[in-house]
Amino acid sequence: MVPLGGSEAPATLLRSLTALDLAISLKPPLEELFQASLVVFSGRDAAVAEAVTILRGSRGALLPVLALVEGAPSPWLDTSWTCVVDAVQPAAASAASLAQVLESLATIARAVSVLPGEELARNETERRRLRALRWIATRGEGTLAPTPAAGSTSLYRFAALEAICGIHLTDDLAALLKGGHLKAEPVDRVYRCSCGDARLHFRDACEHCQSTDLEVAHVLRHGCGHSASSANFWRNEELVCPSCGVELKAEGVDYQGPTDRIRCRGCGALADQGLTVATCLSCRQTTAAEKLSSTAVLRYSLTNDGRAALLAAPGRAPADDAERRAALRATWKRLNGPSLPGRARTAASLVRFTGGSGDLDAVLTATLRGSDVAVRVGSNGFVALLSDTSREGAQRFLARIQALSGDTPLPAAIQVLVLPEQAAEIEAALAPFVER
Repeated sequence: MVPLGGSEAPATLLRSLTALDLAISLKPPLEELFQASLVVFSGRDAAVAEAVTILRGSRGALLPVLALVEGAPSPWLDTSWTCVVDAVQPAAASAASLAQVLESLATIARAVSVLPGEELARNETERRRLRALRWIATRGEGTLAPTPAAGSTSLYRFAALEAICGIHLTDDLAALLKGGHLKAEPVDRVYRCSCGDARLHFRDACEHCQSTDLEVAHVLRHGCGHSASSANFWRNEELVCPSCGVELKAEGVDYQGPTDRIRCRGCGALADQGLTVATCLSCRQTTAAEKLSSTAVLRYSLTNDGRAALLAAPGRAPADDAERRAALRATWKRLNGPSLPGRARTAASLVRFTGGSGDLDAVLTATLRGSDVAVRVGSNGFVALLSDTSREGAQRFLARIQALSGDTPLPAAIQVLVLPEQAAEIEAALAPFVER
């Protein structure tokens, strides 16, 4: 619990935390904060927004966060900051409301607690992208949806990734997409200024002088070619052309109209329609709307490869790893070899599994048949080649593995490939093992 700006911990919150048997620490030191199951910030929205942004950009990126906001919303703060926290409640929230929110945060905390360490990340860039994947996995259904944000240069924010990735957000999402860790689908499109900012003020303007002081004018046109507002044609009770002085009597014969046209009060020019222009709120440049470029706004979701990457855990290979690799090579050579004339090619399935818990070696020993062979990957995954096994048989094998390996808050990453239909994909998946 971290009160900010002189605020105090609400009594209802303390009672709710106590009811969940959670140890409460007020204003803990930074290292202790990183070890917490969940974090509660309380205070004015501006102070909370700054604190949670700092936390998300550090080792506390994945911690579930509850924001208790005091007072009226700040008129200078974009309300989209709330997408960076996991829940927002008023400081005077009831105990029942807080209990419900804390239960949801406890679910996130359990998912975060089973994630392996970050030792596999070789540098800060990999660590940042790993945290981004893990944040997506532990929230919702593994989907990152954009949140409308008037203050953002792209008019949208991407939740905690805005703080986790910072200025690298666009590059990180593009890299994860290119690497197959994420997939994307368009949900909107925004226009951008040449400076890249999407915060644009659109309005109609005169195509001659760019003035936005426009009005709708009822225009008459005489046969002599003169056009003007109908008010200019009236002379006492008669319609008279102000250009040639001819009296206009019959509509459709002596004159055409009146028709509605756009008139600029600045220069007096008439137009059938106004010119739409946009002024960038960042660089103040004004551009015709038709000349603006546009980009798609994407919603991202985890792929199976992305889930495998975020669940991957380092670990020593078993002592008999070389023997297992040799058995895998021999089994693949036998299954992928030429079949006898008149005999169908042997069916088989390859299973890749990442994210198990408990003793996977014991689970595999209890599950594999004599004709099957598996090689461990890290400390929580394996690749198994199952002889004479259809896709349905491989799914039953996986169900047994999951039942024996124990329940985990995060679903495992699973891939099933079938021989002979997917022989090329199986060979590619086995390459790191059979080539050694």
